[in-house]
Amino acid sequence: MKIRILLFSLLLIIGCELNQQQVYYHELDSSPPADTASVFARGILSTNHHEHSAPAISPDGKEIYWSVWEKPAPPNPVQKIYYVEYLDTGWSMPRVAPFSGKYSDGGPSFSPDGKKLFFYSKRPIESDSSTKNDLDLWFVEKENNNWLEPRRLSSTINDDRLQALPTLAGNSNLYFLNYLENVEHNYGIYKSVFHSDKYGKPVPLPIQINSSYRDWTPFISPEEEYLIFSSHRPDGFGSGDLYISFKNKNETWGEAINLGGKINTASQERFPMVSPDDKILFFTRSTESTFDDIFWVKFDFIKDLNK
Repeated sequence: MKIRILLFSLLLIIGCELNQQQVYYHELDSSPPADTASVFARGILSTNHHEHSAPAISPDGKEIYWSVWEKPAPPNPVQKIYYVEYLDTGWSMPRVAPFSGKYSDGGPSFSPDGKKLFFYSKRPIESDSSTKNDLDLWFVEKENNNWLEPRRLSSTINDDRLQALPTLAGNSNLYFLNYLENVEHNYGIYKSVFHSDKYGKPVPLPIQINSSYRDWTPFISPEEEYLIFSSHRPDGFGSGDLYISFKNKNETWGEAINLGGKINTASQERFPMVSPDDKILFFTRSTESTFDDIFWVKFDFIKDLNK
């Protein structure tokens, strides 16, 4: 009997800890998320600068990374990755990540275990060469609670054209923006399967996702059951809207569904990300006064879309 009580108490403690991990980010905003999107963490993550990614929240909920173009733009501007971390005293103030600030970096995304952070960058391949003109995918790995030097993904992923906006599934399969011919802006969303500790040849996603219009800024769910992305296809509310495509039982992708008026407006919505607890959708929206802000909204309406 005592063992049962002990096990129950242990499970209760673990459950409370897991629940607490999922809600740290709520402390960054005095108002809870609602059914209609609102600005997230005004003055902390959403500022007078140009926020240029969704927040990447670590699996334990204690770190958040995002990318920013500072305004007014300094001479020779570079996009920087900022971060905040949850300490004993609460959330820290935003700071430039230790591996960022010299070259243009953006689009951070955590690996499933939180030990790696993927991002795109214009940094040179070799330390003694000049800055690249195109974006490549890089990552940093954590050791003893510190990020090591950035490492470029292999030439299987990176070439001399655009690679950007990485997002990882729970099995480490990689989805990202890549060059695609005969579509608007030559942007296409690709998938690379992670197998035997390496990434395979990227394959473009089908026409349900890669239409002839601009389709970009992907977010893949942990189980790869849905993909959210921004698209400029003509049936939207105006500019870029967020869409979702669900994977069917036969492993094909369903037709993209517009996320609707709770999310999309005549302004541009992009950079989606769903919180680790699967309850909140984050994204950016263009605004006249602050370029782009980060928004958040309850994500329970996904159940109505997937019917």
